[in-house]
Parts: sequence; structure tokens; C-alpha cells
Amino acid sequence: MNHRLVRSFVHLLIMGLAVATAGCHGRARVPRQLPFPSFRAEAPFPEALGGGIRERAAAEARLPRELSEGPATVPSTQTVPLGSSMTSQIPDGEGWSWSLEEGVTLMTYAPGSGRPGALVYVEAFSPEIHQHPAAEHLRFQSTVDPELAESYLQFAGAGVAWGARAAGAHRGPSEAARWSQLLKTRTQGRGLGFRPTPGTFTGWRWVGRNAQDVTIRCGRHLGTWREPRSLPASLAKSLAGKLEPSPEAAAAMGVSASLILGSATDRDEETGVHFAILCAREPRCLVYKDLAQWLASIQIADGPLLERLRSAPPIAFQELVDRSGLKITSSCDCSGNLYDCPDFPTHDEAQSCFDHCRNLGKGDIHQLDQDKDGNACECDPRIKGRCVHEW
Repeated sequence: MNHRLVRSFVHLLIMGLAVATAGCHGRARVPRQLPFPSFRAEAPFPEALGGGIRERAAAEARLPRELSEGPATVPSTQTVPLGSSMTSQIPDGEGWSWSLEEGVTLMTYAPGSGRPGALVYVEAFSPEIHQHPAAEHLRFQSTVDPELAESYLQFAGAGVAWGARAAGAHRGPSEAARWSQLLKTRTQGRGLGFRPTPGTFTGWRWVGRNAQDVTIRCGRHLGTWREPRSLPASLAKSLAGKLEPSPEAAAAMGVSASLILGSATDRDEETGVHFAILCAREPRCLVYKDLAQWLASIQIADGPLLERLRSAPPIAFQELVDRSGLKITSSCDCSGNLYDCPDFPTHDEAQSCFDHCRNLGKGDIHQLDQDKDGNACECDPRIKGRCVHEW
């Protein structure tokens, strides 16, 4: 009797599984669509994780005053252009300044007359983003600080024997290749003054779209922020010493700081910018809320607005660079044959560099005008290689 019941139970179980399986096969299988994550602009800032006893005490002390004064007014902001298609918002006044030049936007927070307490450096993507995206992101990291992309610097220039003649020094091919790569960056190997502490990188932990439908990807390093690096003596001598920091600037102190490194792109990842956010931590970043709002406000902008903003920055770019203690060069360096046509985002920038070097008496040092007609980087069918401007 027991065996008979067991067999009946097994028979019913098999029939149930068969019916369930048939039902599953009868429905079309559609891959489950996961929503793209939302980007929380405060998340990359350690200060946003709850603060400390001192911060909570300060907030409690402010509360009675704020209640008596009524609702706080919304602070005014200023619109800042980023790259070829984006804008963002920073506070209007309160120590904030911005300027731009040749695809680079610089924003600083400096309430006094000293070095800034926060800095945002933005570069438009180069054309390499579509062919070699990983190398393009590493190139930007080497602009911010060579330590962040040391392996890339050695690999990207492997076999290049440029340096020994240009620098007037006896270097092996690998060291020459490394410096040839660094000299192509806007900081020429100095970085922004940030030195990362080993083992503090979070990884590309924060990825998502902000409320403006812009995709943001970033990670954080901890370290110190001080004067940008000097060039090797032999290389500096070959460049006439004009790029070395002054003795006054070299005495600048270093402070504990955080570096948030990342990129912002449109939904289709066709256009975008790299960014580096530096903030001194004494003991915390004082303007992390402003910086988080900057990330949250990045958006795609129309052409007329961008043109208007780019045509009249509130402060000269070089003046803001000097105030910040940075050593950022023009994107066109005439000290050697450093560029090829694909290094320029537009034909106008290639032509400007070509004209600039000729005006300095260097001629076509980058060999951008191979058919010698005065127009840089044309698509001449007789010349192999990529160009910038189609005929």
C-alpha cells in the first residue's frame, strides 16, 4: 500500500513538472531589461557620508538662527561651458572663478588671495576616444598626474626615439618615449600638483546618469596637493627653462586632498569631456556640496549658448592658471615635432597651431602641411594617414 502511494505521488509530480515546462516554453523569452543606474552626485565625496561631531554641532547651532530668519534664499549660479556640447553650474561669486582656452575649462574656488581650496579641470575628448577609448582616458590621467598612468606612458611610446635629440640628453628609447608622451599633454608631465597615496583608489565605482541625462563615470583617489612637478633638468634646459616654476611658487605647501577623476558623455557616448576635481581636506573639503552640484548640473547645451559663453569668459585663462599655481601650456607647443593631424579636434585648431609655429619662426615643425600649400591637415589622396579636414 505504501509503495502504491509513493508511485502515485511520483507520477503526479512528473506530470506537474511537464505541464510547468510546457507553459514556460509556450511563452516568448525576453531578456530582462535593467534600468541604467542613476548617478548620485554626492556619493564620491567622503564628506557627504554623515560628517562628524563638529559638523553636526555646527548644524545644530545654525538651526535656531535659520528658523528665525525664515527660508533660505537659493544661491545664484553661473553657467560654465564644457567641451563642444556641454555646460555646468557653479556658484556665482563666493570665491568661484572660471575661464577656458582651446578645449580646456578651469574652475577654482579661492575665497582669499592664496592658492585655491578646490579646482576643477576639464578637457574635451580628443578624436582618439572613438578609436582607442582606453588609451584616451589614460592620456588624460597622465595629464592630471603621470603616476596614475605610468604603465600607459611606457607602453604608448614604446620604440619612439624622439627624446635624445630634442632634449639634448643621453636617454634610452623607453625614457625618451615616456617624455614624448608627457610633452603632448597640456601639463607637459607636471600634472595638477596632486600626488596619490598608494592603495586609495576606489575604482570606477560611481557610474550612472544624472538628472540631465548625462552619463558620468568617476572614481576617487586620496593624497596630497602641492606645487606641480618640475621637469628633469636636462629636458628643462632644452626648453630654455621658460616652463619651470618660480622660486616663490616652488615653496608652496602641500595639503591633504581628494581627487575625483572621471568623464561625462551624452547618452550615445558620441561626445564628452574628461574632468578632474581637486579639493583640499583640512580636515574636509569645504565646498563638496558645490562640487556635487556641479556634477549634477552637467548637461547638453545648444550651440548659440556655448558660443556666447566661450566668447567672453569672466577672467583671462592664463591669469586664472597663474593664480592657481598651475603650469598649463597651450595645446600647440613648437619646441619639437610633437603632433600629428589626428591630435587636433578640428581643422581650425590644426591651422592655428600651424600658423602659430610659423609666426614664431619654427616653420612647419609638426609637418602638418605636407603638400606645402599653407593649409594644415587636408585630406590629400597622395598622403597616407588620417586628416582633420575633408576636401
